[in-house]
Amino acid sequence: MIKSELFYDDDRGALFEDGKLVEYWPASQDDYHIGAICILRITQIFKKQKRAQCQLPNGALVSFRLTDAKGLSVDSFCWITLTAQPRQHKPWQAEQGISRAGKYIVLHYGASGLRISHKAKGNIDTKWLDEVKTHLPDGWGGVLKRASAGVSAEDIVAEIKLLTKGIDLPPPASITEPKIIYNGDSGYDLYCLAAAPHTILQQQSDNVFWQEIEEQVAEACSQNITLPSGARLSFELTQALTAVDVDSATSQLAPAALAKHVAPEIMRFIRLACYSGIIIVDMPRMGIKDIAEVLEVMRSCAANDMRHPDVLGVSRAGLIEIVVRHRLAYLGDRVSF
Repeated sequence: MIKSELFYDDDRGALFEDGKLVEYWPASQDDYHIGAICILRITQIFKKQKRAQCQLPNGALVSFRLTDAKGLSVDSFCWITLTAQPRQHKPWQAEQGISRAGKYIVLHYGASGLRISHKAKGNIDTKWLDEVKTHLPDGWGGVLKRASAGVSAEDIVAEIKLLTKGIDLPPPASITEPKIIYNGDSGYDLYCLAAAPHTILQQQSDNVFWQEIEEQVAEACSQNITLPSGARLSFELTQALTAVDVDSATSQLAPAALAKHVAPEIMRFIRLACYSGIIIVDMPRMGIKDIAEVLEVMRSCAANDMRHPDVLGVSRAGLIEIVVRHRLAYLGDRVSF
């Protein structure tokens, strides 16, 4: 079982798993945050792409996919939920409608009941589903994610309460102008949503402690990272994808041993630095059995990331392919030390 510790103060949070830093949240300067619920006026509709654009009160653009375009046109109002921060000159990403996403469950307002996502089917004990259903607030339905496999009903219920805390939705007919209903997750709630159940919470105000954390964050956001073993990882962030190169450097490890050694560190840095989208990893050449073991290690590490990275496998060119949902912007763009 992973030992998880969350350290936080008024401005930031740091999550450790088995003594290693896996996530860091600096103080946010944004007016709005992930999970914000808004009703905004549509400024553009792209019919062929089935997408639309809105504008937040502070002028920031929001792009979202139209799942139901019935009755919608430019200048009409639409409910949306912010799902991903702006990145690489792209606007905020959103989902049409009212939803709240945690690590284990996604809640949709206007839906009913509780169902299991297709990726989670067969992995979740359905005996406690009825118990969880009774804790869904009026008007909300839920979808259990694959990360909920092996998690207790009590942990799911705790996340439901956290996701719906402080949200008071007005009747749709009462909205006559753009409005932010809920500013989204920030601070302590954001930390708790990302942390595993039964994480040890520790308030920490020691400046020396945070300076050491920031040094680790700076290393995680650098292009070249040298591991204690002497192996070197190189991360190159482009507009299309993130490329990761593995070099034995001074480690003197054999190819298969090197790949197994760096696999969990690659997944940790992907999580910590918030790399997202398509990620390509150039591992040393190895046999089929060794490749399978490396992929299993990477998938096991991915299970703790609330973005639920998909380790797809190995391409014909011998590259490991990973896809990670966009959520928080790249950490290197959000820190200023």
